[in-house]
Amino acid sequence: MTADATARQREGVARFVRELEADGDAVAGTLSEAEFGTFEALSAVLGHHQGNYYHAARFFKAEWSGEFEETQPLEDLIELLGLLAIAAGGVVLVFLPFVVLLSYALRIATIAARTADFGPFIPRRPS
Repeated sequence: MTADATARQREGVARFVRELEADGDAVAGTLSEAEFGTFEALSAVLGHHQGNYYHAARFFKAEWSGEFEETQPLEDLIELLGLLAIAAGGVVLVFLPFVVLLSYALRIATIAARTADFGPFIPRRPS
């Protein structure tokens, strides 16, 4: 950051970097134990708060871009976090057909439970 940056701006960026590094270390630890191509590897990346970081990085670029000596690392971070959002959307698309199938199965079960008439299939003869 430049010398003109306020203490609030410096603290905000420092807190952002600390939290992002801590999450990055946690993801790196999980990925070091995960096998490539497994859901565990993907869930390690998706289980963290990239949306918050993406919003904060875009805020820094939009509101405080004049306070940074170099904005290219911030732009690279925004691009990387955007790619993670695309990966998260891909996971949603993969599971969407299963969710639709499950919702129809639950709907059919609910309708069957409310309309089923338990008893003999042939009517009783009047006596």
